[in-house]
Amino acid sequence: MLQSKCVKCVQALSAKARFTIYQKLLSEGKPMTVGQLVKLTKLRQPTVSFHIQELAASGLVSRKKQGRQVLCVAHPECKDCPFTG
Repeated sequence: MLQSKCVKCVQALSAKARFTIYQKLLSEGKPMTVGQLVKLTKLRQPTVSFHIQELAASGLVSRKKQGRQVLCVAHPECKDCPFTG
């Protein structure tokens, strides 16, 4: 039986934009700003911020405010998922 946290991860990645953002963060392997993600994904800033918030709520992404910028970093695996870790 899947844990409820794992279900949230799967649901978070079911949206194409969130999956794309998550993949970009994973492939970079280092923190990226929301502005960098806007340029890479060609989505609007409020849209990227919304999707980052959803990914953070599921535990797949961490955010850290640095001045006026928000740095985002992807976690390569879900600690609560029975399929990883």
